[in-house]
Amino acid sequence: MMADFSFAQAMGAGFKILARRPLTVLIWAVVYLVLVTGPGLALLAWMLPQTIAAIREATPHALNGAAPMPAKAMAIRSNLLVLQPLLWLMQLAVHAVLMGAIFRAVLTPEENRWGYLRLSRQELWLGLTNLVFTVVAAVMILTLVIPLGIGLRVGMAAARSGHTPGPASLPLLLGIACVGVAVIVWLLLRLCLALPMAFVTRRFALYESWGLTRGHVLKIFAVILVLAVIIWIFEFATLGTGGRYMVHQLLGGSNAPASLTGSLGVILKHLAPAFVAALALGSLVGMIVYTIVMAPIASIYQQLTRT
Repeated sequence: MMADFSFAQAMGAGFKILARRPLTVLIWAVVYLVLVTGPGLALLAWMLPQTIAAIREATPHALNGAAPMPAKAMAIRSNLLVLQPLLWLMQLAVHAVLMGAIFRAVLTPEENRWGYLRLSRQELWLGLTNLVFTVVAAVMILTLVIPLGIGLRVGMAAARSGHTPGPASLPLLLGIACVGVAVIVWLLLRLCLALPMAFVTRRFALYESWGLTRGHVLKIFAVILVLAVIIWIFEFATLGTGGRYMVHQLLGGSNAPASLTGSLGVILKHLAPAFVAALALGSLVGMIVYTIVMAPIASIYQQLTRT
């Protein structure tokens, strides 16, 4: 008899963590804020003055019809080429640690020291599998988008020139896009259990998920679809309604327009509290959503491999 999983148990895996370990989720949000959002903001704060200086240097040359001085722009570009890969690798490592913490909270909830956070062999193979999974997803998306983009441009050009194949090809392209998206989603669902598999087995795993998800794709898709609706409502209530209200109050409530007048330094001073609060709220909401999405994958894997 083929193994199966409980829809309700998978759906509730993330909410179970939120209910039983709210402080742990808060710790994860702080880690995300400090190690993912923080370095990105530090890079932005470091590069912004240089970018403004480069623009100011280039503007007089452009107004006089002369070629702008590219020295500062090239220096900025060189710095970005060095720092962005380092930042990306750091973010990839942090995502592996946070994903591993969520998996550990589902699969081995008794290992709760340090908020389930570790940097071990499990996180190493999980991060590598996640990287390959992301690359595979990106390649599949580009394989669909690039030919469709070319076909759409050709169809629009034909339509403008008055040829009938132009507008007639648009429904065909739409149909191909829908089929292509469905195929990509199906393939990614077949491979999604590779993430908890790599974490548990402490080795690279990707295509091993294929056999494990056989016959369960529609059920896994239903779990993700219901969770997507719940997440959309949650994000609208927090980042949408609640977030706008919080930022508006931090900017001075009804006096917000007056607080945004004056020099750039004065405006940035008024914006700083709202900006920090928005980042903190975004990190917390993002970590809650990440938990709700990733925990069911670990739960499904656990149920399908249970003997």
